[in-house]
Amino acid sequence: MNERGFTLVELLIVVALIGILSGLATYEFKREQRKSIIEAEVRDMYTEIVNARLQSFYTKQPRAVIVSGTDFKVVDATSGATLSSMTLKHPVVLNTTDNRLEFATSGLTFGAFSSVCIEQADNPGFIDSIVISAAKVNMGKRVSGGDCGTGTIVQR
Repeated sequence: MNERGFTLVELLIVVALIGILSGLATYEFKREQRKSIIEAEVRDMYTEIVNARLQSFYTKQPRAVIVSGTDFKVVDATSGATLSSMTLKHPVVLNTTDNRLEFATSGLTFGAFSSVCIEQADNPGFIDSIVISAAKVNMGKRVSGGDCGTGTIVQR
């Protein structure tokens, strides 16, 4: 007999291949989604830091950025009033002694370079850090396995 159609083995092989390919696609999708969330959080923090610097210059009122785990706040350094805040999905570390970055009324920071980093160093994000110098703010990516020091961040 000359029957047409697929055998059970052929159908099982096709179903197995579809399962493997969908599993790989799901893994890549989750990885890209995580990368996107990390990059969006870094861009949001960058925007808030630049705004805090500009507001300290325009209003002649000192501003401070305070980071604690997943909490990120911009406060009036004189009164302590919270000007903006956001809760992040990933823990963040600020490379200062008291997790506080202050901008003087001139818009400049005190002391040497500071950095803000997403805590997990081996994340897939293209950018995962912010470097703050006395007069400018840059985004960057930490060198694999590096700490949150300004020397281990490649600025972009």
